[in-house]
Amino acid sequence: MTKHYFNTEELDEQLTILDKYEQGSDEYRTLGQKIVASFCKPLRLTEKGIEHGLELYDKWLKGEDLRRQETFALYILGAEALLLTRGANAHEITSKVYKEMWNKYKPEVTYLTKFIYEVLYPEKYLESNPNHDKRHQEGIEAYIENRPVLRTIFIDIKMLDYGGRD
Repeated sequence: MTKHYFNTEELDEQLTILDKYEQGSDEYRTLGQKIVASFCKPLRLTEKGIEHGLELYDKWLKGEDLRRQETFALYILGAEALLLTRGANAHEITSKVYKEMWNKYKPEVTYLTKFIYEVLYPEKYLESNPNHDKRHQEGIEAYIENRPVLRTIFIDIKMLDYGGRD
């Protein structure tokens, strides 16, 4: 697998780099999102999930109509796939896709969680995140306490906690 996520040995170094950026800058948001994606989620994208997320994003960007499940998969996979491969600001993309998804389908968080575990995970678009543990999560939560940009990103990710499953 191509390296997309940080590993535990890189955490301190990446937080030091992050602190050098101005809060709110594109570099700050992008690196912060990648840190949160690497350590604060019980599941992470596989190569297959990244490819599928990018395909869906490209379809959406061209204005093609996405089926219901494609829209949900775009919301869950697309923004993170862009963040990991193109350095794009996943938060803005996620917000736009979420608004469209909500206006059209109004899915409950419990439905999206079920979709993750009954569709995306079995199809191998997602895998267990080996970097996700309580110690890392608590450490990052404490780190972002006084960093409003990262706190917003973290809250978005926590909204889809994936049911707290590992």
